[in-house]
Amino acid sequence: MRYDGFIACSESDGPWAERLTQRLERYYGLRPLMQRQHFVRTLDETRDFALSEATTSALEASRSLIVICSPAAAKSHRVNEEIRASSLAIRTGRSFL
Repeated sequence: MRYDGFIACSESDGPWAERLTQRLERYYGLRPLMQRQHFVRTLDETRDFALSEATTSALEASRSLIVICSPAAAKSHRVNEEIRASSLAIRTGRSFL
C-alpha cells in the first residue's frame, strides 16, 4: 500500500496526530472516495531502539514525512529513528514536511 504521508510523533502527541490525520483526510476528501488510508501513523509498541518492520515498511511506502515537532518529539528516540530512516528517501525525491 502507498501512502501520501507518514506522521512521526511522540507517544504524548498521539491525540494531536490523530486529529491531524483526520483533518488531512477530510480536507483532501480521500478516505471516503478510496476506502484506504492516505496518511499513516504507527505506534511502535517496542521499547528497544530498532524500528519495527511495520514502521519501516510504512515509511518506505510513504511519499512524505510529516514530523510533529514538540519537546516530547525532540526527546523521542523513535521519532529520531523515523527521521533518520526517511532521510535516504528524501534524497530520492520524497518530501519532508
